[in-house]
Parts: sequence; structure tokens; C-alpha cells
Amino acid sequence: MRGCPPVPLDWLKPLWKAEKLNKTVQLTVSAVLVLVILPNVCTSSRPRASLYGRLTTQEDYAVLLNWHAAAGDAV
Repeated sequence: MRGCPPVPLDWLKPLWKAEKLNKTVQLTVSAVLVLVILPNVCTSSRPRASLYGRLTTQEDYAVLLNWHAAAGDAV
């Protein structure tokens, strides 16, 4: 989305697939999720519905990826 930090998709998608997260967690990148004032919002339903905003760096996405990978082992 214009004015928002870029999402590192070339880095994130292959890692998401390599961790086999695509079997349990849907990764969807959309221009508009809801009308929010936060850039780069992530929704997660694991372990309960949550919204995370202002994902601006590759490190932010690495935390997201690692968290879902660890949660997948627990489910």
C-alpha cells in the first residue's frame, strides 16, 4: 500500500513454506485489511484472534514467522 513500509515477500514467502506453515497458518498479503490507521497489520487466530500493527522491518516479520513456527509445534 502506498506510504506503508514494504513487506519483504521475497524473503518471507519461501521461509513460510519451508517451515510448512502454509499447512496450518494462511499467509495473505492484502492492500487493505480493514480501515485502520496502522501500517502493515497482521491478523492471527493462534492461539486467539489478535491484530499486530506497524510491522516495519524484516526482524518484525522474523518474529512473526518464528512465533507461528513454535506455535505449530504446540498445536
